[in-house]
Amino acid sequence: MRNRFICLTLSMLMLLTVLLTGCDQEKDTADVEQISGITLTMWVITDKEVANTDAEMAELKAELLEKHGQGAAYDEAVAEAEATRKAYEEVEAEITKITKSKFKVNLDLYFYTEEQYYGVQSFDRTEYDDMKTNGASAEELEEYLEKCGKLTQVMVNNEEYVLLKEKAQKALKKYLKDAKAEGRVDTENLKKEFYEKNPQYAEFANVSDDDEEETEAAEELTSYNEYEIAEIVYPALRKNQVDIIYLSGFDRYNEFIENEWIQTLDEEISGASRKLTDYISATLLSGVQVDGSTYAIPNNVSIGEYTYMMIDKELFDRYYYNVTDIEDILDCKYFLADIAKYEPDVLPLNATYEECMNMLVWYWSITYEEQEGTDDGDVDIGDVGDSEEDKEDEEPLKLYDYYFDKEGDTFSIFGTVYGGAANRNRGSIRLEFSNLFTKTAYQEILRELMNYKFEGYYGEAAEGQVVAVDFVKGDSEIKKAMEADGYYTAENGRKYYAVIAEYPEATENELYGNMFAVSEYSHAAVGRSMAIITYLNTNSTIRNLLQYGIEGKNYSISEPSEGRIMTKLNDSYQMTLERTGNVFMAHPGEGKRADAWEGAREQNNESLIDPLLGFDFNTVLDGDENGLDVDSHYGITEEDKLKPDYKPKGLIDNMTVKSAEILERLNACTNINEVNDLIDALTNTVNGELKESTNEWIKKANNPAYDCDAAAESLTDDDDSNNDYSKGNSPYTIYVTWLTEYGYDVAQ
Repeated sequence: MRNRFICLTLSMLMLLTVLLTGCDQEKDTADVEQISGITLTMWVITDKEVANTDAEMAELKAELLEKHGQGAAYDEAVAEAEATRKAYEEVEAEITKITKSKFKVNLDLYFYTEEQYYGVQSFDRTEYDDMKTNGASAEELEEYLEKCGKLTQVMVNNEEYVLLKEKAQKALKKYLKDAKAEGRVDTENLKKEFYEKNPQYAEFANVSDDDEEETEAAEELTSYNEYEIAEIVYPALRKNQVDIIYLSGFDRYNEFIENEWIQTLDEEISGASRKLTDYISATLLSGVQVDGSTYAIPNNVSIGEYTYMMIDKELFDRYYYNVTDIEDILDCKYFLADIAKYEPDVLPLNATYEECMNMLVWYWSITYEEQEGTDDGDVDIGDVGDSEEDKEDEEPLKLYDYYFDKEGDTFSIFGTVYGGAANRNRGSIRLEFSNLFTKTAYQEILRELMNYKFEGYYGEAAEGQVVAVDFVKGDSEIKKAMEADGYYTAENGRKYYAVIAEYPEATENELYGNMFAVSEYSHAAVGRSMAIITYLNTNSTIRNLLQYGIEGKNYSISEPSEGRIMTKLNDSYQMTLERTGNVFMAHPGEGKRADAWEGAREQNNESLIDPLLGFDFNTVLDGDENGLDVDSHYGITEEDKLKPDYKPKGLIDNMTVKSAEILERLNACTNINEVNDLIDALTNTVNGELKESTNEWIKKANNPAYDCDAAAESLTDDDDSNNDYSKGNSPYTIYVTWLTEYGYDVAQ
């Protein structure tokens, strides 16, 4: 009876353990179902050169022999290479234990240095295809791909494998059809005969027509150990297998998308991997979308920096001002006036007029370059393959490359008034294309900041000089100090009121600098690959393993009273923190407190996204026969533009010329009265130069729904008129089109 009770108790404990494990697994693995085993690869960049395979170790030894020759130096280098490989294999083994337990995934990691990973040159598909067309040998093609790096090489090899397999299947199908017409129906022998006659297709002789079915069949393999308990047998790696890959850089990300080398992940993000949305900044996840789709998971990193307006506390308090009344530099006008009047040794404002303006206003500034083209849309580069007759038949066209100042620091009459940081809406990325001089808010900013110039507030601080108002970049620690103490103490001991002038903004580096994607050639494994990526971003154990190695062997954790601190024990395993996953799930780094990420998380929550990230006029206009409205649509020559009576007829040229003219007039002002007179001349109700009612260019530029084709029917085409604004798109129209098409448009 007692034994039965013990057995029952143990059974209940075992059942409870299974249930608890199941709950934990459901929580940690993003609802991964009970599935069969699979073997996946994960490609990452390491700081040390590692021989991943015996073949790579043999190559490395050959290189070391050539470098050192036989002797002690060679033996020492080989010993170090073998020790490095062992260290990385031990880390890989520990990671694979986790992935097998959680996901039934045998994870094979490939570690390469950045140069090995990306190579010494970019992959140029046109150049590569031309090499093949012109009869380049297999060795020459392989040499070209090797220069493009391991990752590109394996992608192209997979791409060509798929194409060759399709050719083999078509050829086999035709062979069997022809044989059937001859009365031969022994399919197995016919297939054998086909591959003997076509050795170029021999590698497909034993490959299923459906790679997905082949993989699933391999997953079902099991074996039985000595206790007759079934164990999973994980499939062997396929040739050129590539599943989870690390990517960095906007251009490379787009290259892999355009080449169709990586898969879309939105279904996984909204489904089994939805946990990612709780661990990765929404700014980053939304920012990496291309054409409304997500092709990679960004590694959560600390985004940007705040810009703080640092107001000297001692001076500010001396004149009895209240810092809660200060939101931006415009609110400092009375304080700056007092400093200029009563503190001759103090610099009022350690900044320039332009720096202050760019915190409050964004300018649209657009230029273009002309290129000679042909009627087929190609740039005419004098192809030697074109006959003289062909060249005569080609209709010369003007092609344009459009550029604009993404920083928004080049003056223009069109732009967006941000106002202070408190006015920035983190839920909207839409920029206005407003006629700034008709905006009351812009007029106020212009008057105040120009008056600062007339009063002599701007300047560059001399060494050791006290500054009343300064601007500095910093993290959330400054903000936290303000919230705790009401002021911030600088390293020199001086106290400041710190007011946020600009929030952190995600740039290309944060968004596209470090990502993980799933290869297009990851056969039927996007779900399992995403489960690994999700776990890497949400679980600290596997995250620290990939980044720092094995605790107690590669690093240690001490727990002093001020917080847990990580210390590296050796350099046998080296990785870069931002490249290995969500940084907030890893130890902060050697010598840093365990709570070092708290401020960075808050900083990310307050971050903005660059509203023009990914926007390019040339891309949006691709295939649009109208282009943007520039002067050259009218056949105006450069000589014409130099004539004294020349008036721009294209919108962009008009913007450029008018902006330069107004900036010159603005810079010529010597006092605030002259600035007011200029503003009145530009915006006067009756005949203001920039009033929409009197300036057709302004009307077109401010119209977000301008229809180029429709307008051409109703507006004048008279070359003698300065109202020919129907021959080309408005930049604002193209920008709004982009916002709408890609789902970025947010109502204001």
